[in-house]
Order: sequence, then C-alpha cells, then structure tokens
Amino acid sequence: MKRIALCLMLAVTSFGAVGCKSNEPSKEQLAKENQDLRNQIADLNTRMAQTPPPVAVATPQPQPQPTYTPPPSRSESFGSSQQEVTIEVGGDVLFASGQTTVKPEARKTLDGIARQLNGQYGGRQIRVVGHTDSDPIRKSKWGSNEALSLARANAVVEYLASKGVSRSRMTADGRGAQQPKATKAASRRVEIVVLGSN
Repeated sequence: MKRIALCLMLAVTSFGAVGCKSNEPSKEQLAKENQDLRNQIADLNTRMAQTPPPVAVATPQPQPQPTYTPPPSRSESFGSSQQEVTIEVGGDVLFASGQTTVKPEARKTLDGIARQLNGQYGGRQIRVVGHTDSDPIRKSKWGSNEALSLARANAVVEYLASKGVSRSRMTADGRGAQQPKATKAASRRVEIVVLGSN
C-alpha cells in the first residue's frame, strides 16, 4: 500500500512538473515581437509616404457634333419691307485652322441654312461675310487675314450654291479681323446675312 501511495505521489509530482511547463512566450520574447512589429509598421509608413499618389488619367470625352438650330427670326414686316437677318456660324465649326475647305461634320449645319434660305428667305439677297481673329497668318498660303476670310466666305457661297441656293442671290465679303468679338474663337466666324427687302 505504501508502495502504491508513493508511486501515485511520484506520478502527481512528475505530472505537475511537466504540466506546469507552458508554451507561452516570455515577457522578453513578447517585448521583442512587439518592437519588431512597430519597426515593420514604421517601415511601411515610410514607404507609403515616399510612394507618389496615383495619377488620374482623363478619359477623352466624345465631342458633340455641331447641329444647326435656326435662329429666332429677326425679320419684321413694315408694309412691304423687311429687315436683314444674320445667321452666324463659328469658323472653327466650318473650317480647320488656316483652311478653306468646309469640314464634313459642318455640312449638316450648312444644309439646314440652305433649306432656310430657300424657304423662309426665298428670293432675298444674301451676303456671306468671313471674319478671322487678329493672329497674323503664319502657316497657310493666305497672305492676310482678309484674304483668308474672303476665301472662306467664297467656300460657303459655293457650298450653299451646291445645295440649291441661287448663286445670283449671293455675294462674298472678307473682313479679316476688322470686326472682332469678345474672344478669338468667337471672332473666327462666317455670317450669312439675309438682306432686307423694300
């Protein structure tokens, strides 16, 4: 019996000695791990501060196609007379820089104007006036802004004639930069003036 009790005591003592051992890290190990983590965080913060922010890439937006909206009628009848009406089209809509060929995308605009000239203003005389900005001519074959503006007015006359507007009703005039508007872009224009009738 004493032998059994002694064996049990030894077993409990051995278990206690073995069971009390823990796999938990010591305070020194925890402090070291904590310091390592702090160092890693500091290193990441430094890298993030040195990395430039992402650059936003602008997505090109499709340019709206020019459309023609007839201007509000400025004709007023006084007995048998009518006042003149001016239809203005931006030069940048009609032509490339320094060019006198009507852009393909501007043809719908001029088609609408031709219909109006033959319908609402049928029979009335038309003056087509070209205007430019004040920048001197550098890269095109035109010797002056006046020459470029007249060539553009003639190009519009030819296009309108091809759409059925009688050439005998139309004259062309080039004013160059003589009648500027508030901006250079607004100054580049072609005015289609429907003359008054008596």
